[in-house]
Amino acid sequence: AIFNTNLKNVNARTYLFVLKKIIFVLSPVFYVPRVDLSNLFPNKAAEVILKNKGKIYTKKMVVTINGNSKKFNLKSYTHDEFKNYDRVILACGLVQRERIKINNKIYNHSNFIKKFENIITIYFEFSESILNLPPMFQLGHPSVIDWVINYEIIKNQKGFLSVVISESKKYESLSSSSLLEIVENELKNRFKLSKPRWSKFINEKNATLINHYERNDSSLETIENFHCIGDYTYKIIPNTVEAAVASSYNLFNKLKELPSVK
Repeated sequence: AIFNTNLKNVNARTYLFVLKKIIFVLSPVFYVPRVDLSNLFPNKAAEVILKNKGKIYTKKMVVTINGNSKKFNLKSYTHDEFKNYDRVILACGLVQRERIKINNKIYNHSNFIKKFENIITIYFEFSESILNLPPMFQLGHPSVIDWVINYEIIKNQKGFLSVVISESKKYESLSSSSLLEIVENELKNRFKLSKPRWSKFINEKNATLINHYERNDSSLETIENFHCIGDYTYKIIPNTVEAAVASSYNLFNKLKELPSVK
């Protein structure tokens, strides 16, 4: 399980619970990364927003949203106000989502499906350089691989990368060697990579929390031009970053079909 080394914003009770679930298993695997990868996402997102003449506000977490389908007014916990928005897309974690007042009401969900699932990480070393690949990127359906992390760019380790398989339950019937062979062939066919010089297969126990709620927010969904996205809204895969990304893509595809949205 990979934890950000900055734990100040992590709920202590949740952290200890997950730590306990990881340690008290037959084959515990616990890694703390030397390089924090979290900035790869917001930095890239910020570039896109600024390029399209958008604005970015930091340390202005929204706590109140009031309005209707015509206009929305937002207020931050520091009492800053952002008025007259035509559309609101609320992208945040479930805990924050249930603390926000929307039209003077907090929408709580008590029906949760909570369990843990393993994540499979496979490390490879190739003889050739892989500088042509991005530092971190996602592979879409029908790939077995969810994420590829390029350590040649991140840590200057030539030919070294790892792949992450979040939906490990789908491949429970396969042996480690069989799944490793499938991944090797996919890397070879997609990126013209040679057979790796070295590989390491790690099944990270109880690494992903699955807490999709049973949707019961019909009153929220009736508010036109108001949308919620996040890993917990996408039930097809566990609560991972790819679930959050997929929820955004789903909304984007839905909105681009509307004649009023450019």
